[in-house]
Amino acid sequence: SLGIDLTPFKTCSYDCIFCQLGRTTNKTSERREYVPVQEVIDELTAWFQSGSEADFITLAGSGEPTINSGFGRVIDYIHSVSKIPVALLTNGSLLFHPEVCQQATKADLVKVSMSVFDQASLEQINRPADSIAFEAMIAGQQAFRTNFKGKLWVEVFLIQDMNTSPEAIARIAQLVKSLRADKVQLNTAVRPPCESYVQAVGKKSLDELAEYFTPKAEVI
Repeated sequence: SLGIDLTPFKTCSYDCIFCQLGRTTNKTSERREYVPVQEVIDELTAWFQSGSEADFITLAGSGEPTINSGFGRVIDYIHSVSKIPVALLTNGSLLFHPEVCQQATKADLVKVSMSVFDQASLEQINRPADSIAFEAMIAGQQAFRTNFKGKLWVEVFLIQDMNTSPEAIARIAQLVKSLRADKVQLNTAVRPPCESYVQAVGKKSLDELAEYFTPKAEVI
């Protein structure tokens, strides 16, 4: 995968307690060209002209890629010059914006995060920017799925004793089911998290919790 970073380090709509990159230094939901899109396109042009190859070109990096107002232009450019599929790794927090939803549908594969089940857990685990509310976030992801014809993967990040109770898992699994995901992946704190109190879920428990999801989750 060729990774494309569309934000400065830790410019994100979330400040997740489990992030291996540390705490978010610029928590915001304001969309603008944090990294100039034309500069990204110029770098991609040089990369393509060099004869380089990849299985995917992935919009991800050190922040939330959809916060860059021009991420859809990057996808359009890639599709105009290459058959390499584009993956978008997003926390899904901004998909309630119609323009974000529309731009995200341009990707071939989208992976969204779904690790919380109500406003309280969103604030505890993801620590979102002030303008992001749980109900709007979920509605945005569901609306996106209705319009998106590509592959949708969902990553569920589990933290011991925070979102692993039977009730929490059942509620998360129901939300994931509503997105009609092509693949569900379970992850946990295998890399050092930014908050020391975040505890990993054991492999045996992850294997058991994978059974709650439709389709059955894969432990990554």
